[in-house]
Amino acid sequence: MKDDIRVTEEELDALFPHNKINETKLEDIRPRIQARCLLILLIFVLRAVVIVYYPEYSLVSTYNERLLGAEVSVPMTHIRLFLAVFLSLIYLFSFYKNLFFSYASVVLLIVLCGLTWIDLEIILLLSSSNDLVLPSLGLLAIKLVGVVLIWQNFRDVS
Repeated sequence: MKDDIRVTEEELDALFPHNKINETKLEDIRPRIQARCLLILLIFVLRAVVIVYYPEYSLVSTYNERLLGAEVSVPMTHIRLFLAVFLSLIYLFSFYKNLFFSYASVVLLIVLCGLTWIDLEIILLLSSSNDLVLPSLGLLAIKLVGVVLIWQNFRDVS
């Protein structure tokens, strides 16, 4: 009996209205979203390069190295970068296939806001020490710009 179930494309669209974006609306906003995605990609590649080659400017690396040691903080940084790359690939895939793009935007916003919140907590912990330097605040600002651009993409599709 399970094999006899057939749902048409129109029924799926009625059941899940946010599954896909209207094609005419998507064609109107596609250039803006592509430009923002490219800018987000460039921003986060720049941030990743700085974190990998200059970990002393990353607040999470500085704080975790003090608490856990360098042998634990370096893999944690790589795990965070891997998570960012993985979620970015899912985000881009959902955009180009027009499948669950608004949901992917929300998931990416939640994860990035959580990671940004961790950085803000570390700023509060390090605010009285000499470890808080201008490049660290610049990396946080770069992350906030990426969050704002993803928020703009979400606003365009919803």
